[in-house]
Amino acid sequence: MAEGESALLIPIPEAEELVGEWRSLYDPSATAGVPAHITLVYPFIPRAKITAQTIEELRLHFAKTRGFSLRFPNLARFPGVVYLAPTPDRPIRRMIGKLVELYPDYPPYSGRFDDVVPHLTIADRRERLDLVLMNRVEAGIGHGLPLDARVREAWLMTSHRKRWTKKARFPLALR
Repeated sequence: MAEGESALLIPIPEAEELVGEWRSLYDPSATAGVPAHITLVYPFIPRAKITAQTIEELRLHFAKTRGFSLRFPNLARFPGVVYLAPTPDRPIRRMIGKLVELYPDYPPYSGRFDDVVPHLTIADRRERLDLVLMNRVEAGIGHGLPLDARVREAWLMTSHRKRWTKKARFPLALR
């Protein structure tokens, strides 16, 4: 995470009880103030370039997106990362695709991945891979699955002095 960044994400408050303690220990974004979430776009527009017009565009954009339900039936891994895999992931992929259309200069993860896999990170050990720890995280969380959640809003978060704060929240359309 760099100073002055921003991110668009979907908060998943239903996951906090299950993953909060693990995230506080093993996910650097949690200790920096980011709640359990699914990333839509990171990095997004630099914090210093976000305007009232940007926020209004996002508000109007998300107001057209219907809320939806998710289930997290299992854990999965990327190299060095343990995460909850949402089902279905198609609504999230659509949200990401529409944001890329609206803001083509800000693709998710700076365009490093051809396929952006929606996920809720629990442990990120890419810096110091520890497979025993990752297995422990999976064993500690597996009993709480499946987890059901309702996507009701998106957030714009910004970083300043190694802390992330919610700059704006964008309610999704009701069903």
